[in-house]
Amino acid sequence: MGLEVIVPIYNEVRRLDGAVAALALQLKRSALLERGHTIRFWWADDGSTDGSLEQLNSLVSATMSGTGISHRVIRREQNQGKGSILRYAVETARSEIAADSIVAFWDADGELEPSALFEAFWLVDSKAADIVFGARYFAMQSKYHELPGMLTRACANFLLTWFSNRFSGLRLSDVHCCARIARANVLLPLRFVSTGFDFEAELAGLVGRQRHLGLKIREIPVAYRPRDRGEGKKIGVRDVLPQLRQAVRCRFF
Repeated sequence: MGLEVIVPIYNEVRRLDGAVAALALQLKRSALLERGHTIRFWWADDGSTDGSLEQLNSLVSATMSGTGISHRVIRREQNQGKGSILRYAVETARSEIAADSIVAFWDADGELEPSALFEAFWLVDSKAADIVFGARYFAMQSKYHELPGMLTRACANFLLTWFSNRFSGLRLSDVHCCARIARANVLLPLRFVSTGFDFEAELAGLVGRQRHLGLKIREIPVAYRPRDRGEGKKIGVRDVLPQLRQAVRCRFF
């Protein structure tokens, strides 16, 4: 069975080194390749202008090559938003991904600990879940709690998750965590229209519409190392309304 990991990238040259190194380390620890599985990374660059793509090519050849590992790079010349590049990646990959594969969305910013990616893979592979949602918890080191705006961001995420759950019928604790892993025949038929960070709310809403199929939905904790705007954080207040709109759209339209 194959694991297909779709990774959106936009101007992450300062974070890619650590993110790729962490993925490579956890891939080795997971024993996924030793058990006969394969993994393919779909690196989806949304018009980066800071050298991210060039750095990525160097990193993967040095740290993530070998039997059972492959890479595809998808690039758009102009930045169009996270949802847009993910939709483009899904459409590009759709014809090449086998129906019995497992598909994951995973960000390239290094905020999430990738051990959860492989934990979720085993849950889906063992048929204990059809789709797994990650749920962030804050690292206990005080420096993370001292980041400007962390309390405000945590409260906003709680309220947005509550709102999303009201419309999707799901019981998630962190609807905007960017870790998502699912069977290909569950994920690929979904038709996304989002263009920005509302992709997360749209995915939850579309999965909620499939609850009548008896999907096994799991949520697992993901270690979270947040960053601030000085380190490249991109989501902001302007992204709140589109997320609310997606929750309503997926429920009623």
